[in-house]
Amino acid sequence: PLLPEQPLQMDHQHHFREQILAHAAVSHVRLSIYPDGGISRLRLRGRPA
Repeated sequence: PLLPEQPLQMDHQHHFREQILAHAAVSHVRLSIYPDGGISRLRLRGRPA
């Protein structure tokens, strides 16, 4: 996995730049949403491969 499960807070921006920079380039990302864990937006930045 790119990141392990993360505890998230409501109405808060979460940044994981430091954890992701340690990895090589990635081509696909999957977001798993668990019960009672609604997500309003997912923003990914990068260049198309």
